[in-house]
Amino acid sequence: MQLLDLGLSRDEESLVSIRLNLKALRALAPSGMLPAALRGLAGGPLRSAVKPEGNDAEGFDLRGQLAQASEAEQERLLVDLVRKETAAVLGYESPTDVELELSFLEQGLDSLAAVQLRHRLGPITGLHLPGRVIFDHPTPAALARHLRTEMSVPGVQPGQGRPQNGSGPERDDRPSNTLGQLHAQAVRAGRADEIMALITGLAEFRPKFSSQSELEKAPALVPISRGPVTPGLICFPSFVGRSGPQEYMRFAGEFRGVRRLLVAPAPGFADGEPLAATIDALVGAHAANIQKCVNGAPFVLAGHSSGAVVAHAVATHLEAIGTPPAAVVVMDPYAPERTDINTKFSAAVNDRMLADIEQQQEEEEAWLFATAHYFSLDWSSLSRTAIPTLLVRAQELIGARPGEDWERLSWAFSTRVTVTDVPGDHFTMMADHAETTARAVNEWLAGLGKGDS
Repeated sequence: MQLLDLGLSRDEESLVSIRLNLKALRALAPSGMLPAALRGLAGGPLRSAVKPEGNDAEGFDLRGQLAQASEAEQERLLVDLVRKETAAVLGYESPTDVELELSFLEQGLDSLAAVQLRHRLGPITGLHLPGRVIFDHPTPAALARHLRTEMSVPGVQPGQGRPQNGSGPERDDRPSNTLGQLHAQAVRAGRADEIMALITGLAEFRPKFSSQSELEKAPALVPISRGPVTPGLICFPSFVGRSGPQEYMRFAGEFRGVRRLLVAPAPGFADGEPLAATIDALVGAHAANIQKCVNGAPFVLAGHSSGAVVAHAVATHLEAIGTPPAAVVVMDPYAPERTDINTKFSAAVNDRMLADIEQQQEEEEAWLFATAHYFSLDWSSLSRTAIPTLLVRAQELIGARPGEDWERLSWAFSTRVTVTDVPGDHFTMMADHAETTARAVNEWLAGLGKGDS
């Protein structure tokens, strides 16, 4: 309030009262990742990327050190590197503040910071690190082990074999007519449906599993928040774009220190992962993964958009085998039968996927196949249940004209539904308004034992 009073007494046209982490800004300034509006606010001396002690930025030879080190020393070098670079991105006082076995997401690394960390590690290691690397190896210890494995590949030296992030060819110099670029061209030409039909057909040639026994390793559940209050939440990402834990980063803020929140990624969105051949295969893999993780503790399944449909399908499967969740939360769920909504929704989804392609520096294509494949499955025949269900609806319809009348979403697959509306549209309810959405969910969960409707 004092800052607002001070602002009213000044003559400048535009003033913003904002709390800044100056240490974090100063740490990020050398990477060039700061928006222009914040560069002048960083102030102070600029730091270069943190290297293991005793090495300067110019002469640091990580591979040379690893070649002369024992396995234990190699692991220590890479753990130290990951902790120091993470500390630099997060603005921590010391690398020891970065906990080895706590997930990056729980330690405050959001999607932008994850990109920054990847861009810092790429040139140092000489590896081409994919966009999902922080989410696929979610703890500093796991990421260090992954780097050691990748750097042990014979004949791959810095700048050779795998381009370094930030030092390879510019985007315009890369091979043209990749699947991602063809998709982008089709979207711009208004032919998104045609290209997605082709990608769906191509996805039939991707490796698939038809049962849990055929899946060698399901993607691990990724913890985003911890807390003592039960039940905890297990969230399912949507099938749109680069599906993953990052979709729930802002939503999870309300639960940190309160409830445990994990994300269950769908198999097939990362290179090398097989797709689930059917809905039953996907649901079975998720259910087996969850049963191992919760170990008898109460839990709630939740999902946004198409992730909500998955949450419900997994919940009814677990109910059928005797281990039902305490509740289900469906947030603005994907409704295949609602053509009035899906026309507007599809256009917005195509724009999101186009942005995803244009913002990435690598040509990973697994996620395009996964998006097309999972949307091609028939999600209209879900089982009904009496599990307490919260339907969270966005107050705005994407693409709706002012005053346009439209039928609100309903959820016919549960006989015990509570409905609440939150600010924003289908996307902003989990971004700009994520805190409000999460608060509505948390309040409903708090009253579960006192009546759920």
